[in-house]
Amino acid sequence: MQLRLGFGPAKPAKGICLRAVVPGMAFPPPLPQSARLAESVLESLWYGEQDSGASEFDASRSLAGALGRAGALKPLPGSTAEVLRLLSDPECSATRLVRALDRDTATSARLLQVANSAFFRPVSPCMSTAEALVRLGNRTVGEVVLGIAALGMFEDADGVARAIVDHCIGVGAIARTLATEWSMQNTDGVFVAGMLSDLGKLFAYQAKEIDYSHLDPGALEQADKVHAFERLWVGWDHAVLGGHILAAWKLPVAVCQAVAWHHQPGRAYAEGGTVALTVALLRIADACEYQMRRRPEVDDAFIDVLARGGEADYTNMSRDVLYAAWPKLVNARKDMIALMR
Repeated sequence: MQLRLGFGPAKPAKGICLRAVVPGMAFPPPLPQSARLAESVLESLWYGEQDSGASEFDASRSLAGALGRAGALKPLPGSTAEVLRLLSDPECSATRLVRALDRDTATSARLLQVANSAFFRPVSPCMSTAEALVRLGNRTVGEVVLGIAALGMFEDADGVARAIVDHCIGVGAIARTLATEWSMQNTDGVFVAGMLSDLGKLFAYQAKEIDYSHLDPGALEQADKVHAFERLWVGWDHAVLGGHILAAWKLPVAVCQAVAWHHQPGRAYAEGGTVALTVALLRIADACEYQMRRRPEVDDAFIDVLARGGEADYTNMSRDVLYAAWPKLVNARKDMIALMR
């Protein structure tokens, strides 16, 4: 069965001229009028693309997309792939799963660190991966292991790439905290979707297909800005690319769609269900994480704007709820970034 990311058939639309991507080439910064054009792109993407097929075609043919699917850039570790395969098998025994986890000593050690962190509020410390499985459950263990492995591919990142990695970790922590604190249903996968929401940026940057250092630093520190410039430069954005990579890694369809659509909320809300709720949480977390970088203290004006947004409305989060949640969200972000570094 073909995964539907919601971008139409993988074929070029009429009148679309596709550019060949030259390995090692970084696209130049936008022209002065591109900021105005980016706003137009942003508005159209909120409601969904007019011609979505071209975007999927460009993303699937791009250098970073091809390398990501083939695993040639930085393949998902075999031990991680094996753990994910076992976790998806309802017949797999706990003993076999623990054995697979323990074969990768670095990942199992990091898993124990995360399981024993304040983020998961342990009553007593986990002493083994078997205890971590019991305490966290298979699904959460799978999300943590995948996040560790995927972001671990970029552990030597610095500068712009390091900021992207930290942002991913923070978004995952904030989104999961929002979902768990208010006992939201149908949010399975929100943690890993958050942690991998900007994976497409990391692959595109490492493959030298997009050089984010050319962007105005202000655009890199705000939600819902960078993807509009990506569309102008290469015809697709990091969210689409990330969805392709995660689909190649055989992640659940809802996770792939949530990552692919987190800058197209209109489409996600029209889809409804788990995907829509996950996208709404990711967008709240995205905005919060950028704000926390600038000012960790609660900001009344920011909360006011956030509470008036479509994401807060979709999740039924009032201004008072968001205000009260702020300290927990700040701590969750800080703790998880420290753990995953």
